[in-house]
Amino acid sequence: MASISSPGIGSGLDVTGIVSKLMSIESQPLQALDKKEASYQAQLSAFGSLKGTLSSLQSSLTALGSASAFNTMKTSVSDSTVFSASAGTNATSGSYSVEVKTLAQAQKLSSTTFANTSAPVGTGSITIQFGTYDSVNNTFTVNPDKSSTSITINPNSNSLTGIRDAINSAKAGVTASIVNDGTGNRLVISSNDTGQANSMKITVSDADGANGDANGLSQLAYDPTTAAGAGKNMTQTMAAQNATATIDGMFITKASNTITDAIQGVTLNLTKAVPGTTNTLTVSQDTTAAQTAIQGFVKAYNDAIKALKQASAYNADTKTAAILQGDATVRTITTQLQNAVSSPLSTSAGGFQRLSDVGISVQRDGTLQIDNTKLTAAFNDPNNDITGLFASLGKTSDSLISFSSSNNKATPGTYNINITQIASQGKLTPSAAPSTLTIDNTNQNLTVAVDGTSASIALTAGKYTLQQLASELQSKINGSTTLSKAGSSVTVSVDGTQGKVAGSAAAGLTYNPGDPLQISVDGNTQSIDLTDGTNPATFATVGDLANSLQTKLNTAFGNNKVLVSVSNGAISLTSTSVGTTSQVSVSSTDGNGNASANASTLFGTAVSTNGTGTGGLLVTSNKYGSASNVTISGDGASALFGSSRSNTAGTDVQGTIGGYPASGSGQALTGGPGPAEGLKINVTGGQTGDRGTITYDRGFAFQLNQLLDSVIGTSGTLQARTDGINSTIKSIDDQRTTLSTRLTALQAQYMARYTALDTLMSQMTQTSSYLTQQLASIKASS
Repeated sequence: MASISSPGIGSGLDVTGIVSKLMSIESQPLQALDKKEASYQAQLSAFGSLKGTLSSLQSSLTALGSASAFNTMKTSVSDSTVFSASAGTNATSGSYSVEVKTLAQAQKLSSTTFANTSAPVGTGSITIQFGTYDSVNNTFTVNPDKSSTSITINPNSNSLTGIRDAINSAKAGVTASIVNDGTGNRLVISSNDTGQANSMKITVSDADGANGDANGLSQLAYDPTTAAGAGKNMTQTMAAQNATATIDGMFITKASNTITDAIQGVTLNLTKAVPGTTNTLTVSQDTTAAQTAIQGFVKAYNDAIKALKQASAYNADTKTAAILQGDATVRTITTQLQNAVSSPLSTSAGGFQRLSDVGISVQRDGTLQIDNTKLTAAFNDPNNDITGLFASLGKTSDSLISFSSSNNKATPGTYNINITQIASQGKLTPSAAPSTLTIDNTNQNLTVAVDGTSASIALTAGKYTLQQLASELQSKINGSTTLSKAGSSVTVSVDGTQGKVAGSAAAGLTYNPGDPLQISVDGNTQSIDLTDGTNPATFATVGDLANSLQTKLNTAFGNNKVLVSVSNGAISLTSTSVGTTSQVSVSSTDGNGNASANASTLFGTAVSTNGTGTGGLLVTSNKYGSASNVTISGDGASALFGSSRSNTAGTDVQGTIGGYPASGSGQALTGGPGPAEGLKINVTGGQTGDRGTITYDRGFAFQLNQLLDSVIGTSGTLQARTDGINSTIKSIDDQRTTLSTRLTALQAQYMARYTALDTLMSQMTQTSSYLTQQLASIKASS
């Protein structure tokens, strides 16, 4: 049977106490390790706190390093009820006098009345187009920037309500509604966009076969060039109108009340027309964001310097040292920060090189202080740009070259720019003018590929002028959802120039009878007599003469075949056609067929210039670069562009920056390996060859950000320091584990030894007791 033992019971020896005291002595190295680890853990905590403070400093550099913070502009308007304004970073300071004459408005059309909204109106399809209606010449020119929409009206949607809903569901750029004016229900269709170029033309394909009469679906047709009952069956209740205004006396007209392109960088929102009254618009620099960013940086920098000093300080009064007192890493970081803010920039892209140049000075304790008066003066300095002191900035000497961006590889400096190739756009060049200007189901379907993205389009059937067809083609291509999602668009123009004849001197104002002008336009010659055939014609002004001549030309050649213009009193005639067949000439003869003076009276020594080009449709991608291209195929491609049409891909800009090869992408040129590596500029035009210089600097925000990356980044100084401390702590943990294992074994040894001693002493005690008893017994028996 196993025995039960309890150390010390047999002999009275305190085995547990003895072993405990021995182990307490043996465990002193373990306690030293615990104390050592606690010290390292405190250092980790201190470095973690410093990292947080330095991270805040780095965060403050984000706004400071952005050029946009320094380019913010603000506006003020003398009467904000007339218009409001906002300014972008590309606006310039100035004052403008603005008179709002008219506001832009959208066209509204109203149908005839219907007894109820649920009765059938008609079936078929409705096509809505946008463009400009010329009431003088009774023409409608399609807006090339807006596509047409065809809407099917089936028996399920042929009521007034159904047609309204079908139009609105089609998202055709209009809004349809039903208005009861007391005499009946009217369908009202409003263009969603203001401006004359957004007038509506509504054509109907009526199921009854009569597309323009006043019955069935045709009741909703509105072709402004036709008559009521023949396609103009809705009534215009509000005409499309442009906004008009004068800015510093210059007249402007725009389609929208939001005007973004009248004053560079400024958006005007017109709200009230007050003809005859001017209001003052003032544009000035808004330094609020930049000054806030500078103040935030200075505070964050000062917090960092104070935190570094406190972490390594010694308190002489209490004779206590901070946990990082004397630490080399803290001293190094402090020195690096102080050197960074006190050293000048190597290159002065903006003119300022030191923080002290703009009123930010270093104090005796290492912190920064702002002189607000000097800082404000720096912002207002017309000769220097404070942006370059803080943000990455490039200043170019060529107005057609601009700084875009840079990376951390680009070295500050001034670099020569040499351009060997200007970026170009991909295009489709026609080989001939369109063989027909009538679009139908034989030539309306085209497959267009722009910048590598392909889409199918269908031109609207109808008869066009060349310019109208160009607008229709551009509208359909740019209206393609597939192409717009890919960010691709085109510009369609007529290839070539127009023929013209220009007067060499101010026109005489008296025209003699019997000597008609012989004017030839595109090979068609007509006799033009400005008199009644008997009496001389005398004109009060050259404008009156030009108007009379234009009227005669319209009668002889047709409207808008040739246009009359006046410049410095001299008259010019210009054919509206384009290409080598576009020609204009003028002469005059008397009754006997001999040359007369009327031509020289009106034109002096007339100079004729023939048109150039094919007179065909030129389609140009709106992108630049080698990825820019245009191809068109399909039923009508050869008829529209000629069978020998050609496709030319765009080219990327090419050249060098600082004498080192640079890579081009579109109009962007980026420096390759070398001191300008990563320096990106945009070349928007000009000639090849030497194009001046760019002066580049990275600013204090960039330099400080790089420094802080080297300190608190994943491979930074603090990370290396904390990694070393963590490694030491791990070593201490390993030592503790080893020591604990040894102490456990030692304790077991001590327990075994003293338990054995206890057992031996117990046995000896028992033996002593036995002998004592035996001796006592012998003594008693004797």
